[in-house]
Amino acid sequence: MWDALHRIALRAGYRALIVWWWLRRPTLHGAYVAVWYDDQLLLVRNSYKEGETLPCGGLQRGESHRTAALRELGEEVGIHVDPDRLQFVCEIESQGRLARDRVHFFELLLESEPAIRIDGREVVWAGFCPSNELPRRPLIRVVRTYLRRRSDSVSP
Repeated sequence: MWDALHRIALRAGYRALIVWWWLRRPTLHGAYVAVWYDDQLLLVRNSYKEGETLPCGGLQRGESHRTAALRELGEEVGIHVDPDRLQFVCEIESQGRLARDRVHFFELLLESEPAIRIDGREVVWAGFCPSNELPRRPLIRVVRTYLRRRSDSVSP
């Protein structure tokens, strides 16, 4: 029951945040972590918004992008790694309907499949998806942009 109430509160809070963004039109700063294992990408689904994404979140006051990425990775899927394991890949800036997003993407390449732990409140599902299935997944736009850039840089 408490998990369900928590998810309802997250949905309500997210909707209030959308109203705030509509009024203020801010620039949002965030960090995403693409966790790759055996040509599979770790995806997460949040309880309060549509689509699948990566472990990610906004920067807290005074926090670096790398620190935010590490924090979100631990909070959302229970993966804790040395900061040097995260490789900065790119910055993506996009203009949404309500806010401008400026996010940094990091990659974590793993040799063995990690244990994933979600809270069932903010994150309601997490799992690895083979790269050839990614085009058919309901990914959010900025994750698709990251994958397109990654594909372009790997192609000959």
